[in-house]
Amino acid sequence: LSSHSFGSFSMCVVMVQACMVTFLTQFQLQHMGNIPVLFESVDYNWYIEMAFLTFYTVEVLLKIFCYKLFFLVGRNASWNIFDLCLVGLTTFDLAYSQPWSVVFK
Repeated sequence: LSSHSFGSFSMCVVMVQACMVTFLTQFQLQHMGNIPVLFESVDYNWYIEMAFLTFYTVEVLLKIFCYKLFFLVGRNASWNIFDLCLVGLTTFDLAYSQPWSVVFK
């Protein structure tokens, strides 16, 4: 978790997410009120967000498992707490923004 390659991989995931958010926002603005047929039945944005949330959740859980108490008091404690809050808030947001009857069809 503290290796250079894992940090680089995590940074790449963040960059890909930023690009996806930019693309999806631009797409939604361009097609406001006129969504192409392909995108009418499935909310791809929700599934993409779930994929990124899964990665970040696994990352936080690995850090908690590896660092144990130092997750909250170590040298990167402020970043770890920030990541934990982001994962928690995003989980809450995605859980309450999508009707579960649509998810479990």
